[in-house]
Amino acid sequence: MSECYYCGDEYKKYMKPIAELSVSYAYMAGYQKYYPGRCIVCLKRHAEEWFELTDEELCGFSRDIAKVARAIEAAFPCDKLNYGICGDGNRHLHMHIVPKLKNGYTWGKLFEMLPPVEDQILIPDAQLDAMIERIRAHL
Repeated sequence: MSECYYCGDEYKKYMKPIAELSVSYAYMAGYQKYYPGRCIVCLKRHAEEWFELTDEELCGFSRDIAKVARAIEAAFPCDKLNYGICGDGNRHLHMHIVPKLKNGYTWGKLFEMLPPVEDQILIPDAQLDAMIERIRAHL
């Protein structure tokens, strides 16, 4: 499915791989200004809806999400992790895991999928790589 963001190469412009997990991949988002440690867990195969998953995939995806969330919380201590699945803009099943701080950006509200236009700046590779290593140390 070349038109799929994750099945093709489009995601590589905005994310870097962290790890291959049981049924998914973990990626570090390149936009980190407001939510340091934000990651995406993406199902390995193309599926669009939860009900398309086998029982094994359902359990594996949930375990993978929990494993990455635990690593994010250890690497980037926060007051709460937010989780988000939408899919109307990108129809490949994936979960955003977003660390948030009390009184921080969008605390008490939904996290923003994309930062404001003026802040859509990808952080330098060296900084992103260091963040990835912090997460990997806890996986």
